[in-house]
Amino acid sequence: IITQGELPPCQLAAVVPGGMRRLKICMVSDFFHPGLGGVEMHIYQLSECLIQRGHKVIVLTHMRGNRQGVRYMRNGLKVYYLPFLPFHDKVFAIC
Repeated sequence: IITQGELPPCQLAAVVPGGMRRLKICMVSDFFHPGLGGVEMHIYQLSECLIQRGHKVIVLTHMRGNRQGVRYMRNGLKVYYLPFLPFHDKVFAIC
């Protein structure tokens, strides 16, 4: 934990409540909204919690249908739908 006394004045804005540094986080995944599943929900909820703690979070994923470009979700989560094909999509286990 970083105290304000340990930081130069120009970096005081980089501290979130509780004394931790504000981070810039990029989540990268083939699986994200509008898909519904465990990975998609985990990345969304983790991103939402990190934003609530004062961190800046973006998500990078592949385009889905006509969903391409930049979209904003709840709480300011910025999602980049990049124009490339996924590595995996609709993966199912067959027993």
